[in-house]
Amino acid sequence: MKLIHISDSHISHLNEQREKDLTACVEYINHNHADADVVVHTGDVSHDGLVQEYQLAKDRLDGLSAPYFVIPGNRDKREPMMKVFATQATTFPESAFIQYAIEEYPVRIIMLDTLSEHSNKGRLCSQRRQQLASLLDANRQKPTLICLHHAPVRVDAIPDPWQFEDWQDVEAFSALLNAHSQVRMLCCGHIHRNHEGELGDGLPVHAISCMAVDLRKGQLSEYERTRPMVNSYSL
Repeated sequence: MKLIHISDSHISHLNEQREKDLTACVEYINHNHADADVVVHTGDVSHDGLVQEYQLAKDRLDGLSAPYFVIPGNRDKREPMMKVFATQATTFPESAFIQYAIEEYPVRIIMLDTLSEHSNKGRLCSQRRQQLASLLDANRQKPTLICLHHAPVRVDAIPDPWQFEDWQDVEAFSALLNAHSQVRMLCCGHIHRNHEGELGDGLPVHAISCMAVDLRKGQLSEYERTRPMVNSYSL
């Protein structure tokens, strides 16, 4: 199974270049990863959470040859996002949180909602963790990948290395994952740079830099600063 990870397109009605960056990313995936089974976008699809921005993003993402799925980041807004991406995302039953499992692949993919309405940092409140526990308990045998927006690890390369409002959220999240051995890897975005870390008992965490070229941070070559930002995983 081949999975493509992208993040942080930050589509803005005031910035045409970011639409071009997303278009270039879609074309790159279709050309270089034509055998991809699925594409996951781990949030900040939009920059201002406007329906028109989500529609711009969807118009371009619909050009992907592979099916794709999305979750919100801190710049996103749940209601307009779901209005546009109703077939590429799902809210947990009787909840506003955009949390769901993708079941149709050899590796199960769980998409988590870490959006906070109070800051740009992440939240994984008790309700969201309970929903995650329910999703994990539903299938303990199948290898599982978890996607979320905020990096649940310390990132020393940024001014504030802790990107969750309450680090106890992350500690409880880590304990939950330690109790579910089927979880193999986490994919995230948010920090606008590439980063590798570990959570809990050595669970790999892969953060990808942003699709929006003008927002990329960290140590990158000139090629990396301008090429489509795409990670590919054989699972």
